Amino acid sequence: MNDQNNSRGRLEEELERLRRELAQLRGEEEALKRVERQFNESEARLRQIIDLVPHMIFAKDLQGYFILVNQAVADAYNTTVDKLTGRKQADIHVSEEEIRRFMSDDRHVIETGVSKCISEETFTDALGKTRVLQVTKIPFSTAGSSEPAVLGVAVDITERKRADEALQRSEANYRAIFNAANDAIFVHDIETGRIEDVNLKVSQMYGYDREELLRLRVETLSCGEPPYTQIEAARWIKRAAILGPQLFEWRARHKDGRLFWVEVNLKRAVIRGKDRVLAVVRDITAPKLADDALRRAHDDLELEVEKRTASLLRLTEDLKREIAYRRRMEQWLRDSERRYRTLFDEIPDVIFILDHEGKFTYVNSQVEEFLNCPIGDVLDTSLRDYVLPEDQPSVDSLLTTEMDSIWDQELGLLDSADRKKYSRIRCKALYDDVSASLRYEGVMRDITVRKNLEEELKASRKELLGKIRIIDDLYAHLVESGKSRAIAGHTAEVAHELRQPLAIIGGFARRIAKHFETCLDPRERSGRILPDDCLRNSAPGKNLARIN
Repeated sequence: MNDQNNSRGRLEEELERLRRELAQLRGEEEALKRVERQFNESEARLRQIIDLVPHMIFAKDLQGYFILVNQAVADAYNTTVDKLTGRKQADIHVSEEEIRRFMSDDRHVIETGVSKCISEETFTDALGKTRVLQVTKIPFSTAGSSEPAVLGVAVDITERKRADEALQRSEANYRAIFNAANDAIFVHDIETGRIEDVNLKVSQMYGYDREELLRLRVETLSCGEPPYTQIEAARWIKRAAILGPQLFEWRARHKDGRLFWVEVNLKRAVIRGKDRVLAVVRDITAPKLADDALRRAHDDLELEVEKRTASLLRLTEDLKREIAYRRRMEQWLRDSERRYRTLFDEIPDVIFILDHEGKFTYVNSQVEEFLNCPIGDVLDTSLRDYVLPEDQPSVDSLLTTEMDSIWDQELGLLDSADRKKYSRIRCKALYDDVSASLRYEGVMRDITVRKNLEEELKASRKELLGKIRIIDDLYAHLVESGKSRAIAGHTAEVAHELRQPLAIIGGFARRIAKHFETCLDPRERSGRILPDDCLRNSAPGKNLARIN
């Protein structure tokens, strides 16, 4: 009985121990689950963190397989993190040269166990875009594995590289412009007035090289006597920094001790991201000396001006009288020109100017009546266009007239209504300075009436001479036949018949002669000779004169 009770007690104790161990195991299981959850959460947070990092983070083994990559690496290869993990970099990278360089660096880090920093390294992504990376690689081994690996962080410095290059170019341009300036330029610190930079012109102007100038104070470059001292220079710099641009003259000193005058223009400016005072200095020694000479000359000139003022007053009065006289003369010329133009237009003849091609460049108003067309239609047309075909060779001879020679011809023309007219054209060849060729100025006189009268007179004379020849023949016949009485009677009868037409023709001829008695052309005086010729050239005429 006692043995049974002891066995039961031991079993209960064992059962209680097992219960406690089971409870402990359950507690440990819960702890392991919590640790696993925490680990998973920690891994997720780590993945989130490394994926949010904009730089490329990766881990590779000795063969170049990706053990770990972040989102930045996956983006560079245009894929996802899951697809990229476990792949060999050489299988997906586009540049073989870059792969050889990557693998060489990886092996060096893994084999030596020493980290490596690469300041600049090119990387071509999946899209073919070349980037510049700053890479750090360190030895690495994964948890639970003794296989060596390399952990890398690559920072994309492409934009910074471009910015640095642009800054270098800008700095080079700034230095080139800075040194190309014709004026000396100082760059001063606003607070201390210290010389921060100078251009080449400063060295040329003051005789110091750039390194010496950067160690000097403004006072060394000045005469040192008030107001050209260091203290006064600092005041000017402060004024420029606070009040704005300052312009003043300064007494400067060369390295050899020579003093000279400069004009200083101070202005606040931002140079390389810092506030500075820019001093533009110009040597005005020569202008200063010129100003002194100009002042002395001004004083001398004042004396001379006083002497000449009285003379100028007299000249002014003379000039006023001259101006008044010129105004009267100008008015007289205008009136004269107006009268001349009126007279020019009132002349019954056509006055014209031809160019070297024989085209009208000027005509007066009489051309409208003579050619029966407006002046505007005549201008720029050729004289040859109006001349009868048989007279056109004469127009061609006009255009061959030598300079200062006179051309005088009678031509037949047709007006706009195709009516035949005659004119006497007299012109002179002159040199035209504007066109550098000859022009022809002349007068065209309408002789149509005279020509028609001459034609009528010629016809009458021809008819009269025919009748005179008949009389001569009749008279000779009668003389031969001896019939004197019949001759006398017949002569009286013929004389009676001829007296009236002869009187008419003679009077007509005298009228023509009187009309043209002022003409210069001898041919135009033919009418004055015709009546006398008619009577003088016939024997019956002489007899008729004796009978009458």
